[in-house]
Amino acid sequence: DGSGMQLNGVGAGISSTSKVAIVERSEREGCDVDYYFAQVDMRSGVVDWSGSCGNLAAAVGVFARMERLLPDQAETVRVYQANLGYRMDVTLSPADAPFDTSVPGVPGRGQKIEVKMLRPSAGDKALLPTGRPTDLIHLPSGRQIEATLLCGANPTVLVRSRDVWGADTPPVSPPGFPATQEHPSAWRVDHGLL
Repeated sequence: DGSGMQLNGVGAGISSTSKVAIVERSEREGCDVDYYFAQVDMRSGVVDWSGSCGNLAAAVGVFARMERLLPDQAETVRVYQANLGYRMDVTLSPADAPFDTSVPGVPGRGQKIEVKMLRPSAGDKALLPTGRPTDLIHLPSGRQIEATLLCGANPTVLVRSRDVWGADTPPVSPPGFPATQEHPSAWRVDHGLL
């Protein structure tokens, strides 16, 4: 594709598009398929099995339909996210539905797919791992920013745009993301999120 990020094909360009979904018919009651997720680091070759991916969960639903892993006429695929131990419902459009749904930043249109994560978790971590809705993050530079730390499906850190870019709206193309490059290691060390 035009972005060079391989958003419309098989990954291998960058780690965020180099992902693997392994799908098999489920033997769990109330589930149609089991879904294992792997993230591949293209530089080191390391495969990380500790997370999940909602975008691939949508693809799991389509794959399950195409491979006839579902009861006939099923529109909702009951997916067990095996890495983290929670269930998702992936609702597919009927096969004859129009291709009228678009995702910002992804070329083209497709049929609507809804992914509902039912009580997502990140292993044994609580949804708010520190027990607080906001925490003060201490960065190596000495700066502090307020953040919400979440462990649902994947560890996630939410910060205000103005704390990262100095404005409520990020620049169209942030030059090198200067403020963000110091953040991830600080979050991991200070809060044990990852």
